[in-house]
Amino acid sequence: MIWHDVAFSDALIGTLPARLPKDIQVAYWNYLPAASYPALTTFKTQGFPLLGAAWADPGNPEAMGQSAAAAGAGYIQTRWTGYFGNPSVWDGAAAQGVAYVRGAEAAWNPAAPLAVPAEVTYRDGYQPAPYTAQAGALIDLSPFVTRALKDTDGKGWIGKGAGTDLSALPTGDVRLGDTRFLVSGAVMLRGTRANVQNLPDRVTVPLNRRVRALSFLHTTPWPTPADRDQVGSYVITYDDGSTVVQPLQYSRHLRAWSDTTANSMIPAPAWRGRTADGLDVNLSTLTWVNPSPTKTLRSVTFISNGTAAALAVLGLTTLEGGVAP
Repeated sequence: MIWHDVAFSDALIGTLPARLPKDIQVAYWNYLPAASYPALTTFKTQGFPLLGAAWADPGNPEAMGQSAAAAGAGYIQTRWTGYFGNPSVWDGAAAQGVAYVRGAEAAWNPAAPLAVPAEVTYRDGYQPAPYTAQAGALIDLSPFVTRALKDTDGKGWIGKGAGTDLSALPTGDVRLGDTRFLVSGAVMLRGTRANVQNLPDRVTVPLNRRVRALSFLHTTPWPTPADRDQVGSYVITYDDGSTVVQPLQYSRHLRAWSDTTANSMIPAPAWRGRTADGLDVNLSTLTWVNPSPTKTLRSVTFISNGTAAALAVLGLTTLEGGVAP
């Protein structure tokens, strides 16, 4: 087997392929998204068994699979896990893991769209966890909401108007991903951008209950320049005054609503939608597991570090299964 890019380069394709044995498997790689890859048809006419090879960008595996099928070629999914300093697929290179799902679909059924989002399929396949209903409580965040999800007057969500807001997000008592939340608005906190500089940098929500875990529906209104920048934290306070801090690192624990690339599977996919202007958007959930479930939680404080990303919490649910009253 050989890659195509030397023997089938523009300089050599007219001479070298004719001198090669026809049982050599040629793998044509192209990692740039395109509507189609006509080189597959060109190379197929040379008489070699042929594979199309794609990587991770949206549209790349999908179009490569369709072009390979049209050319009578096969398909392989390339991977670069660890090559860029990301030894963990789950937490650091998850976008490549999600591409495995998209590549598999492109190879086995290139004409059909994914029935389930690739991020959800990959997460369930890589670390399956059977869904079981459990007791809990939907925390009402409406007294703490600082920004509406709909932007009818340029003062809601991120201040970009009705075309770029979260009008499509279901509200009320809704199940998003595998968790129910009570969604009414956003507890958006302070950031460096002008329209969030006057928001509070922290909000404390009373709980006064024993919990096994807390599930946060959250996002950042804007992306941050570097992955793993800390954009904020959740400070959980027990009745005895002791605290636990859950840091919030960008792309590791949450990402911007407009950032649909999952580089970590620590947050779980919760919702995907599209704005009126056609922007693909999403929200995720982070589950904090209580290390001391027999102690009563007094409160949780949402804290923004005041970065360009800011912080927005849209839902909070307690999970209480197995916790003694």
